[in-house]
Parts: sequence; C-alpha cells; structure tokens
Amino acid sequence: FEPNLASDIANAIIKELDLAQKDYKLSKSIESVSFINERIGQVEVDLKSAEETLKEFRQNNRLIMKSPSLMLQQERLFREVEGHSQIFITLKSKLELLQIDLIEDSSMLTVIEKPVIPINRISPKRTKSVVISIFLSFFGGVLIAFYIQIGFFQKIRKKIFSFLN
Repeated sequence: FEPNLASDIANAIIKELDLAQKDYKLSKSIESVSFINERIGQVEVDLKSAEETLKEFRQNNRLIMKSPSLMLQQERLFREVEGHSQIFITLKSKLELLQIDLIEDSSMLTVIEKPVIPINRISPKRTKSVVISIFLSFFGGVLIAFYIQIGFFQKIRKKIFSFLN
C-alpha cells in the first residue's frame, strides 16, 4: 500500500474528470453558438422580409382605416413582424449568454474533500485479521478433532459388534 501513490492517482482522476467535463461543455457550447448563429441569420432574413411586406402594404394602402379587411391584414403583418422580432431578440440574448459561458473558465467539479495521505493506516487491519484467523483456526481444529473422534468411536463400535456376533 502506497499512500502517496493513492493520493496522486485520486488527484489525477479529479483533474482528468474536470478537463473532460470542460471539453464536453466547450463542444456543446460551440455547437449551440453555431446553431444560434445560423438560426439568427434565418430569422433576420425572415424579419427583413416581413418588415418589407408590412412597409409595402402600408405604402399601397394609405386609407387603411376605412377598410376592416385592410386593418385585419395590417394586424396580421404586424404580428408576423413582432413574432420574428421576438425570436430575433431571444436568439441574440441566448447567443450572448453562450458566449459568456465560453469565456468563463470555471471548474465543473466541486471537490468536497481533497485526497490526502492518511496519518494512520486505515486498511488492512492486521490485529483484526490475526484475531479472526486464530478464532477460525481454533474452531476448525475443534471440528476436525470432533470428526476424528466420531470416526474413531465408530471403528471401535464396529469391532465390538463384530466380536459379539
């Protein structure tokens, strides 16, 4: 048993687990940033298209207040622009949070108690092992002696019965 080796191994395992989790987090964050950037591009195109459609509708229909169907059409176009705008804002804020996570270099593992070299031996406990061995040896010897005695008495009994017969 090498206490220094055990401590070094435990510290190495903790370090490697932390690195592995950081790598995993980094790869997931990079994937997310890539997806969000792609999605922002799509939503930006959709938003510009919806804004252009609303602008053209307003330019072509200056007397909207006189027609309920035109008002309804304008409301639909406005809702579409607002929906795309909300998606765009949400994606941008999510992208900022992910970029902050990418920059942040915090440890993924929380080590409650660092591995230390024990002052006293914890295992194996020699005294306990010796006492158990003596105890088992004694009872094993008694059982063997008892078995031998039973066998010896059976032989004598057979001789007596054979002599009487």
